[in-house]
Amino acid sequence: METTRTLWLSRDGESEPTGPFTEGQILTMWNAGQITANGMVAAEGDEEWVPVVQLTERRSVPPPVPQAPKRSSFSITRVLTGVVFFFGLLLVLTIFSVSGRKDPRLERVEQEQKREALSKAWSAGLLGEKIRQFEASPRVQELKREMEAEQARELAKHKQMPKAPPPALGQ
Repeated sequence: METTRTLWLSRDGESEPTGPFTEGQILTMWNAGQITANGMVAAEGDEEWVPVVQLTERRSVPPPVPQAPKRSSFSITRVLTGVVFFFGLLLVLTIFSVSGRKDPRLERVEQEQKREALSKAWSAGLLGEKIRQFEASPRVQELKREMEAEQARELAKHKQMPKAPPPALGQ
């Protein structure tokens, strides 16, 4: 059962007194850690200030247990793990990106070799022979015949057209 006497409170024993509070309110603040162990209380009308601890001992409420400082999530192990992971990932990505690509210098050499081989083939007449084989193929021959037939039709059509007499001079 809570007593109804009113108390004044200095939270750290040096600050300006605040209140009035009931004992229950002071105990609640004590349990919440809002009052330090140096806090002082005085009953209304009393001149004597007593430590808050005496009030809490009478009420058999243990003093608040100081909380351990929160551990930072930052640790050297996490940092090193992150760094190793980052560089490992970078290495893997580099290997994959390089493996599919040729060295530009190698590509240039291959292009020069192809040009040189083409030039030699042309000069040796091998390419000319390939062109002659293409022109002699049945499909190309058929296309040539179709084009010649079309030209002949056009020429015949042009010959059959009546010619208009030339205009008379001086008329």
